[in-house]
Amino acid sequence: MPLATSGTSNIAIGNLAMQEANGGSTGIAIGGSALSKQAAGALENIAIGYSSQAATTSGANNISIGRQSLFGNTTGSDNIAIGWNALLNNITNNGSTAIGHYALERAGNVSSPMSTYNTALGYETMRGGATVLANTGRLNTAMGYRALAN
Repeated sequence: MPLATSGTSNIAIGNLAMQEANGGSTGIAIGGSALSKQAAGALENIAIGYSSQAATTSGANNISIGRQSLFGNTTGSDNIAIGWNALLNNITNNGSTAIGHYALERAGNVSSPMSTYNTALGYETMRGGATVLANTGRLNTAMGYRALAN
């Protein structure tokens, strides 16, 4: 944690993991740039993989495993992302589970928090269309290769 200024009971392993941590507690970051922007309010996040939860500032209770999983998340909480780019564009959404490469990759990145409670299991499942802001589905469950992909 070369540039970290505060925080409590955090664990960081990897080049630039929690590099700009300014608060937050009981977080675990394993991998280059994992949880690199953690700030006050970020509680009990687990990020494993290169750039996993790289943008998370105050989100809490997130678990991400895989390269760039939950990469764009800032304040979203209670999310689980397992797989390369799983929930990549999630910014503020809460309560989603994505398991599989690119699962929920383009979930709507709205600026105001919204509980989406989406569950995606499988490669590119609920990946979303190219216009990320148009991907605003809620309360969906999809399982299987490319299920509800667009």
